[in-house]
Amino acid sequence: MIFKNVPHIRLASRLKLSKMGMKAFHRVSSFVKPTTRMIQHFGQGATKARLGINEEQLSKLLAGDSIPVDLDLDDGYVILDLEKRWILGLGLLINNRVRSQLPRKELRESMVRGLSIDD
Repeated sequence: MIFKNVPHIRLASRLKLSKMGMKAFHRVSSFVKPTTRMIQHFGQGATKARLGINEEQLSKLLAGDSIPVDLDLDDGYVILDLEKRWILGLGLLINNRVRSQLPRKELRESMVRGLSIDD
């Protein structure tokens, strides 16, 4: 055991597990939305509904603006990747405009500024 004499660990060890895994999708209005975690873990392999954005577009999304796109896709969720290198999460495509669905608590402008695209 990693922790010795920790009462909370002993109490937790008595709990019976009913579900284990990672939530992958949930319904939002008329769309099925992949979870951010699933996209961040498995989105690199996606070949459709993926939008490469640059730092300027990301800044607009983080500021709450939408960005115009010309994609041959139905309205719905798209995977946002920065410079085709970092899967950030999701955007919602409606009428050829994408709005951020990135979780604010996880992705802040200060984090993005730390990314070096030249790596």
